[in-house]
Amino acid sequence: MQPNFNKKLNLKSICFTNDAEFVDPNPGHSFKVVEQQVFGSSTIPSMSGFVEQALSMSKNLSEIVMKGFRPDSVPIYAALVKKFAVFD
Repeated sequence: MQPNFNKKLNLKSICFTNDAEFVDPNPGHSFKVVEQQVFGSSTIPSMSGFVEQALSMSKNLSEIVMKGFRPDSVPIYAALVKKFAVFD
């Protein structure tokens, strides 16, 4: 769940779901963007910035970034996960 750590944005809590679709643009993956996603507006790595960072890209992207794929939707990735440590 992404709680509202930034009261200025007046965000509601957004929970993870497993009904993702492929989207473009997708959330950024640069070091600076990942740092924002992990730390949010804090110096503590609270994992609170995913929704905030998505909102900076598009108003409609905030709930989309909290969605994941069911293993049967991504069978090759799911097979790799069973054999290796994978994080995305």
